[in-house]
Formats: sequence, C-alpha cells, structure tokens
Amino acid sequence: MRSTVPYSLWRSTLAGATTVIDLAVANLLFLADAVWDLPTLLADKSAARVRVRIVTPETPAGPVTGLGDVFPSLLAVPGLRLSTHPGLRADVLRADDDLLVTMPIDGLTPALAPVLHLRRLGSAPMVGGYLATLDHLYATATPTRPASSHLRAVAA
Repeated sequence: MRSTVPYSLWRSTLAGATTVIDLAVANLLFLADAVWDLPTLLADKSAARVRVRIVTPETPAGPVTGLGDVFPSLLAVPGLRLSTHPGLRADVLRADDDLLVTMPIDGLTPALAPVLHLRRLGSAPMVGGYLATLDHLYATATPTRPASSHLRAVAA
C-alpha cells in the first residue's frame, strides 16, 4: 500500500528517467511528501530534454486548489506540459518503462490504497493499458496556463 512504499522508491524512479516522465496525480500532497525536491528534479529532467507531462484533477479534493498551490515553481519551468482533467482519480507515476500506480478503493483512505510497481517488458498488456490511459488523459486534458505576472501598458 502507498503508506508502506519507501519514499526513496518514488524519487529514485523519477530520477532514473532518461526519456519520459508522466505524472497523473490526484493526490498532490502525498507527492509533495514523497518527493521533497520534485520541482528541482523535474526542472533538471526537462532541461536534460526528458519529456515531462503532469496532469492533475480539474477539481481537486480538499483544501488544495491545484498544482500551483503545492508546487508553484513548476508553473514557471520551461518544457513541462501541465494540464488538468475532470476524470482523474488514480495516481500514475511513469518514468520511462517503470510505473508506480496507486489504485483508489472507495471507502479506503488513500494512504492505505494498493500500489502496483510495474515495468514494461515486451508487449506487456497491463503496462500497455496504463500507457494508453496516460496518453488518453493527456490528449483530453485542458492545458494549464499560469497567469502572467508581468504588467503590460496599453496605449490608447
């Protein structure tokens, strides 16, 4: 279950990525605890030309209102694709061919939810299903555009 997965596994999985990182994250606060330096890690990966995509719920549960509340510095990282999706419930962390998938169960606290550690080997239908789901989420998600902090003068 998620509460027993070592935090080092979450971080080392992301740190090992060389081509792609996908985060479909319904529980932003957990990820903030599990990967304490996530904004720096993702900025470094993006600078190293790793494709980084993050999708969060369109309407987050609880007091957290979105990615900018938990990881405000991510909004300014060049190259990151940030978006929201109304149908996101599970947490899927993908780093190249490794996936950590948290499976929500109704009535069970998220900390007790089961976590699958999957690795794509060959055609891998189970992993392939999650990869297809990630692609669908990103294809149907709404891009997040941070509000501009620059003042602009308008001449009449």
